[in-house]
Amino acid sequence: MKKYLEKILRQKVSIEEEKVLYKELPLSYQGRYTIYRVGINGVPWIAMKPKQKLGLVTMRRDRIKVEKIVQLNCALFLEAATFYVKEKLLDEGIPFIVQDKQMYLSFGGYW
Repeated sequence: MKKYLEKILRQKVSIEEEKVLYKELPLSYQGRYTIYRVGINGVPWIAMKPKQKLGLVTMRRDRIKVEKIVQLNCALFLEAATFYVKEKLLDEGIPFIVQDKQMYLSFGGYW
């Protein structure tokens, strides 16, 4: 994901797994997501990558909870997404990145 972001944005990107955050979240999040701290030119945000296929409602709810706890913007890293899911995420303004295909980071002005 880092190479894709650097290629598209032409900016320095750092991505590290955020293990400390799991302690503040319910245990189910550790089973559902890999959570990353991402920085683009030093501006931090959180990314959540589902470990298995999850429904849109679950991802939406979980992303909002993480944003409230961390007080940072949060995006979804997706390996694949249907047209419907991408359209719903765009309609609702939910930031996401589909691996090597599409990016919508509304908080950074990238889409």
